[in-house]
Amino acid sequence: MQVSNLNTRFLATLFWMILIFGFTNSVAQNCPDKFYISEITFSGNKTTKPQVIERELSFERGDSVCSNNLSSVLTESKHNLEKLPLFNFVTITPDTLDLQNIAIHIHVVERWYLMPIFTATYADRNLNVWLKEKDWTRIRVGVGLEKYNFRGQNENISGMFVYGYDKQVSFAYRNIYFDKKRKNGASIFFKYYKRNETPYIVENDKFKQLKLQGEFITDVMQISGEYYHRIKPGEQHIAGTAFELRHAADTLFDVNKKYFSGVNDLSRYVYLRYIYDKDTRNSRIFPVSGYKIRFFLQGTGLGLFSESNINFIHIRPQVSFFTGIGKRFVLGNHLAAKKTYGSTLPFYLQDALGTDFNIRGYEYYVIHGTDFILNNNSFNFELLPKTVFSIPYIPFEKFSKVHITIYIGAFADVAYVKNTDPDYMKHNKLANEFLYSSGLSLNILTYYDKLLRFDYSWNHLGERHFFFHINAPF
Repeated sequence: MQVSNLNTRFLATLFWMILIFGFTNSVAQNCPDKFYISEITFSGNKTTKPQVIERELSFERGDSVCSNNLSSVLTESKHNLEKLPLFNFVTITPDTLDLQNIAIHIHVVERWYLMPIFTATYADRNLNVWLKEKDWTRIRVGVGLEKYNFRGQNENISGMFVYGYDKQVSFAYRNIYFDKKRKNGASIFFKYYKRNETPYIVENDKFKQLKLQGEFITDVMQISGEYYHRIKPGEQHIAGTAFELRHAADTLFDVNKKYFSGVNDLSRYVYLRYIYDKDTRNSRIFPVSGYKIRFFLQGTGLGLFSESNINFIHIRPQVSFFTGIGKRFVLGNHLAAKKTYGSTLPFYLQDALGTDFNIRGYEYYVIHGTDFILNNNSFNFELLPKTVFSIPYIPFEKFSKVHITIYIGAFADVAYVKNTDPDYMKHNKLANEFLYSSGLSLNILTYYDKLLRFDYSWNHLGERHFFFHINAPF
């Protein structure tokens, strides 16, 4: 009887597979008019190598494209190119050569690639925390140089020195590809910094800072690298590793015995990381269509330095969807979660919400825990469609031609953070608590990937605040 049931299920499954295949095949063959792409030409790419543009296209020379699919194929390629930090504008134009052959012309307006870096940043966790206190002594000034599109290969090389409240030197070389098809590449990073003060505990769901007079409280050296394997535009595997050496003043252990998980004032650890990324969004700054999937797996410590006593694994999946409703409405959904396995984490490696991941309306808080789940939701209306204009008296098209888009909308977020540390829960109340918020948002998007976001939010604590951000919420 069981064998008979298995056979019946197998035959039913086979029947449906054949039926679906036949339907799919018939749809695929429904292509009355087919074009062959016999030529692809470029203009405007004075610096960018043609192969950098070609690798983002969803078609190649000699490919055949159904006439009813041509528009979507060109749009997908245009979005792929616009997501690169290389061009202000991209135009893709098909030209019919005869009844069967077309030529594709791609025109780009390149950005200015050599950027001097001058920053005046705050030593706080985010801009809104600094704006609340307005402590000008906590400003740090950075100077450096960044070369985008190095060698015309979409490589990025940068170096920076930071002075003032903190000291830092850093170097990064990104997107170094090894093969002609640019499917395998790497990035390397180095950073050394000293801090005048550092968070040493979370109390009332906010960082408490410790500062020493006349000496630095922590100094840290980080060396890391990543290897990329690109499957196709927007989809890749990433493997990474890093080594960190951190020294802390003895005073830190007087106020928090758990700042390190070891027994001395020196902590060393390595991590191994794997990431799978798939991104079909039309924009990496403020998407209005497509989706992004990321799976993150990291093993930290790995038992290599016993005196540091760091050995844990965390898994962090996340997915975002953006759906157009009509011509000018956009619905965005984001779901992220984190699960940690292993030994107790030292304080300086703990996080959950308030650093890399955020729930709107709780910008003044940090919520630590081993696990969390977060759901962000936005509903936006395109108040001002993308408008392009030129600024007079600026002779360079890289700066004179400007675009601006404005969205207004509403949002609602929910989250939950799990923390099983009884000492932590004695002084904090937002972990192990259902968190939710909602509000209104104004988003101004302009060239060189600049986004200005103004949020008015209210949370489950009954608090209402106005917040300013320079990035999208997800």
